Amino acid sequence: MTDIKRLLIIDDNTTADLICRHFVRKDYPEIIVCSFTEPAKALEFIKNEHNTCPLQTAVLLDINMPVLSGWEVLEELEVITKFVQEHFSIYIFSSSINDEDKELSRNHPLVAGFIEKPLTSKKLATMISEEKAIN
Repeated sequence: MTDIKRLLIIDDNTTADLICRHFVRKDYPEIIVCSFTEPAKALEFIKNEHNTCPLQTAVLLDINMPVLSGWEVLEELEVITKFVQEHFSIYIFSSSINDEDKELSRNHPLVAGFIEKPLTSKKLATMISEEKAIN
């Protein structure tokens, strides 16, 4: 059992979404999975969590998306920093091989880690065990 109750996938790539859903259903069926191909809808969902009972949530956030990039999503989340830090663990989820992206994610106060695409059972298990250690 994990402390993570929900996984949010914010990624415009539907294939990455399907892969993530597969591994979570297979390895952690108790985790609720919500996915958003439009970052603005994900932000709306997160901001609405103020008014409901929040769950411990891991977020897989893609960097390169149209309209709003992952970095822009993080800028929006900085407005509700305390709430996000208490209830969300954000992982940059990217196929980027750019060292600058990895460095930015390491130094961002809201980012818990960087996970390279594609997601695998091993990467998911590592993320879950890191969350258990934190909580």
